[in-house]
Parts: sequence; structure tokens; C-alpha cells
Amino acid sequence: VFKAERFVGGEVKGADEIGTPVAIRVEVDDSDVVQTDDDEAAVPVTPDPILSNLPDFLRGEGEEREGGDRRGDARAPARTRELLIAEPYVGEMVYRVHPPVGFRARPVPPDASWSFGGASYRARYALEPDGSVTASFRFDTGDRRLSPREAEGLAHEVSAIIRSQSPIVAFERVGAALLSQGRVTEALAEMERLAALHPKEATHRLHLAIADFQLGFPAEGIAEARRAIALEPTRAWGWRVLGLGLQHDEVGRFRAPGFDRAGAIAAFRKARELDPKHAGGRAGLAGLLASGADAGDRPSRRDLEEALDAWRSIREELGDHRYDAEYAGALLEAGRFADAAGVARDLEKGEARDALLLAAVAAAEGAGAAEAEARRLPADAARAALQRAAGRLIQLRLYPEASALASLAARGAPNAAELQAQADLLSTARRWEEQVAQGDEPTRLVRQLFVALVVDRDPAAAVGRLMATRGARRGEARAAASTDDLRAGILRGAGRLGAPPAAILDVALGRLEVIRDGEAAGMLRLRVRLPFAPGGRGSSVFLVREKKAWKVLATDESLPELGAEALRLAEAGDLATARRLLGWALDDLSGGTAGGGSPQDVMAALWTRDPAAPAPAVRRAAAAHAAWGDAPADAVALLERALPEI
Repeated sequence: VFKAERFVGGEVKGADEIGTPVAIRVEVDDSDVVQTDDDEAAVPVTPDPILSNLPDFLRGEGEEREGGDRRGDARAPARTRELLIAEPYVGEMVYRVHPPVGFRARPVPPDASWSFGGASYRARYALEPDGSVTASFRFDTGDRRLSPREAEGLAHEVSAIIRSQSPIVAFERVGAALLSQGRVTEALAEMERLAALHPKEATHRLHLAIADFQLGFPAEGIAEARRAIALEPTRAWGWRVLGLGLQHDEVGRFRAPGFDRAGAIAAFRKARELDPKHAGGRAGLAGLLASGADAGDRPSRRDLEEALDAWRSIREELGDHRYDAEYAGALLEAGRFADAAGVARDLEKGEARDALLLAAVAAAEGAGAAEAEARRLPADAARAALQRAAGRLIQLRLYPEASALASLAARGAPNAAELQAQADLLSTARRWEEQVAQGDEPTRLVRQLFVALVVDRDPAAAVGRLMATRGARRGEARAAASTDDLRAGILRGAGRLGAPPAAILDVALGRLEVIRDGEAAGMLRLRVRLPFAPGGRGSSVFLVREKKAWKVLATDESLPELGAEALRLAEAGDLATARRLLGWALDDLSGGTAGGGSPQDVMAALWTRDPAAPAPAVRRAAAAHAAWGDAPADAVALLERALPEI
């Protein structure tokens, strides 16, 4: 009944009373026909039974009309003789559909009617005052005889009704509908009203919790979910909603750093224990296990294997294929490329399936096999799938395969030059772990700086270990701003490549240029060029020798640190090195005009690269430059003392 997994009960009235309408009440669970979920319900109301007494050929079944064949050939000759209906009758069906509590009807289907000769059909839909919907269907064969033309028309209309989808009576949850319309106050009031009417039921508390998550109030939503669980602790849905809420951080971002991954996993495990056959619950747990605690983190091998087992069980034990795309993607992430390809082949055809399949085939069998697979698609679809598959392989840091697919996607593409440039860029990429220890000591330091910025779990601490102690002490906030800028420079390619930070770092270090562009006593100036950074000169990084090792003193985004070091050297009597540092600073502050108020203007007024500049001039220029930093007190005091000398 209704293609349901479980028949709960039913009742039939009037079956033995001639002339009395038959009333049937049916209650089922887990129906594939009648659908109800949190926010909507849909009930098909079919008129087919009132047409079942008609001859098979009128209903498009069995023997076809006179002169036709049994396959329903539309080219069969038209009917030439009258139709005699052996058993004329009137059939009527009335559905009365009552919505769940808190639901309201959506617009009902349009009425319909037709007639051929004496035969007539009518469909009527009405929203009743109590919120229920009535759907009534009536068919009358009328006269027993129909002309050939009338019989043809009747057969066409009847078979169209039977072959088409049944009309749907749909309902929506009022609170959810109001929320989707932006009527937040009314939506929450409706949910609170229902919760007050049913104080012992968890359902409406859970709806409030979900609304809080949608509105960006995770703490309130989690509290509602816990209240709902207290009301019905054995209801699995409550634990799933709690698990959903715990996947948000304090400001409502989904799976952002700091979310309660362990708590969410525990909630989904409890839900699975209570309802082990719920596919969505298993999939929710699998998705959590397959994600790291923070964005970009990889799960442990144990968690990933458990996630794969959960997705496999949904597919094989429950026979539910709604989560196969997630399963195939996770298999790909786990390095089980052949298995991923096998699952991907079974997915519904489309862009997502094609890209996933090509990526899995390329990883498992090579780019040639992926190219052969792509030939089965139309040309434009193949290019799009190859490009998306290359993106997936970048995520996996499989650069030879990604480069090959990007190059294939470039063939005949309107943006061929751009795609080929991407392929060329990927062809030189190698994992950063292989590159970080390459080069001389200053080059290795720069590479370590980028690694600390991009992939270290605590970038501030990692960068701090690479910084000179006197520079960090003088301007911690400025140093933080500098590292942020360097990080932004590396990640500029993220949008272009659609890649995770580690992949961007792989590409960046592969094309990174580090050039010695100046030396002074215990100091180095490096020019650092990134493959996707604008401009040709590159960024400046200034190193200082400290405890027999090179450390980062400043960059061109934290130049006041260079001024502070020049001032320290000048006060120590090393005017030559101080002058050299001021010259380096001026290189990055060119274009100023004396008399203005910017750092460039101040440097233009106070420093002219005079190799014989006296100590007071050096100290003034260095102090003026250092005064733009985070700790200007000493520099400003020196400038105030120097005013009478100017």
C-alpha cells in the first residue's frame, strides 16, 4: 500500500452496502509514494482507479485500437467504427488530505474537465476551512455508443491520465515557510506557539533549534536541541539536530576552526545507535569523520576508514544511493582511486559525475585512460569535465595528472591560453615537503617562512621562531601585519587554481625566486618573486645575522623595523651600515615629495643617499622612519630633541 515499508493499519467502510460510497482509511510508514519531511509533505491523488473498468485499449494497455498493433503504435490507422461500451458506469473518488500539525496547504492543482460524446471526466480541488484539501474525481461513460472520433478522443485523454504523474497535494510547514520569506519574528512565534501547545513533544523544539542555526545563533539552537532531547531522549532525530548544531563555531560558521567536532561525532553516534537504518544519520557521521577539526586538516586514517565504511553500508546494506557522490569523493581522497571510479560510474550522469569519474580514472590508470573516458562525452562537456577533474587532482596534490588533464581541457577551449598556462604551472609543482630544505640558508629561511604562513597550525608562533628577536620585540603588531600580507600574496593563486593552501604552497615554492639584492655587515636584502604576484621586482625581505643564523628582520610591508635597526646601528656608531639600511628603505619608498606627510614624503625630505651623511642626519632619518612603527616613543623623543638642530 502506497509502496510503504510498513503497513500500520487501515479501515474500510461501506464495501458491502450497495449505493453507499466506500470509505478507506490507510496508515503506513516509510512510504515511497507519500512523502513527508521536516518542512513539506506531498500526497499523490490518483484518479486511475475510476478508469480501471474501461477496456484495455482505451487505457493504453493490452490490445490496441482497431487496426493497430499491441505495442501502441501511434501510426496505426484511425478508428473507423463506433465504440460500444459493454458496461457503462459512473466512478467517483474523493480524497480528503489532512496536513500534519503546523503545516498548511500550498496552492492546489488546477481543476480539469473534458467530455467526448456522452463520456465526461472532472477533477476538482478545494482547500477546506479546517486546512485540509479535498480532491474529487468523477468519470461517467455516458451513452454506451461513441463515434470513431469520440472514441479516439476518449482513448487519448484516458491514456494521458494513466501515463502521466498523479496530481500532487502539497503542504508546507508554516514556520519554515515564514522563515524562508524573511519573516523571522512571525516564524519564531509560530514555532514557539506549537512548542507551547505540545510541551511534551520534541518536534517543535527541534524546529526552533534548526531555525536558530539558520539565523546564526548556534548556542541558542544547541540549547533548544538539548531541551528536545530531554523530552524524548530515545528519538534519534534530536541527536542528529544536536550533531548539526555542534558543527558550528560560536558565530555560526559551519565546521569553522573551533567547532566541537568530538561532540558532534558523539551525537551522531548516539543517533545511529537509536536508529541504525537512517541513511542521513549515517551519512552525517561519515561526513564528520572524513573532515578534520579545522578547515584544511585531514582526518586520521582510522576516522577516514570508519567514514568510508559508513558510506559503503548506506550504499550496500540500505540500498540508498543518495550519498554515492560523497562516498566516491571520499574514496578519491583516501587514495582508493579504482574504487572511486567504480562508484562514480554508477552515479547519475551529469557534470559532477563526469568530473569525479575522470579524476578517479586519471589517478588510477593515468591521463590516457581519462582522455579515453572523456571521448565518450560531447566535446564541450568533455572539456568542462576535464577542467573540473584537474581541479580535483590539484586538491589531491597529484600534479602530473592534473597538468595533463588541464592541457587536454585546453584543446579547442575558448580560454585555451589560460588553461594551458595553468597546465604549465602545474607541471613544475612538487610537494612543499620536498622543497623546503633546498637552497642556501637564506633561501631555506624564506621557504620556511612561507611554510609557516600557509600550512602551520600556529602560524604566528612558527613565524615568530624565524624572526629576529629585536625586530619582534620592537613591533609585534607590525610583524603580524607583515606576515598576513605575505600569506595573502601566496594565496592570491587560490582563486585561480581552486586549490587548498598546501597545493598553493607546492606551486609557489616550485616557482619561487629568491635573489640576493644587497648586503651589509650582518644583513641581507632579498628580492622574493612569486609566480602569481603582480609586478616584476618582487617583495623585499630583510635578514639579519643573529646567533650564527639568519633571521627575518623586516619585509617591505614592515619597513619601520628597518628604520629602528638603522637607528640602533647609528647610535652604536656603525654609520656605514645604518646609511645602507636607509638606502634600502628608500628603494621601497620612492616617489615621495618633501613637505608631504606620508612615509615616502618624510624619507624624500630627510634622506638623499649621502655616503658621508653625518651622524645627526642619519639618526634623524632613521628615527623618522622608525616612528611609523608600532613602538614610536623612542624615535619621536629623538626627533623632538633634534628639532632645534633643523
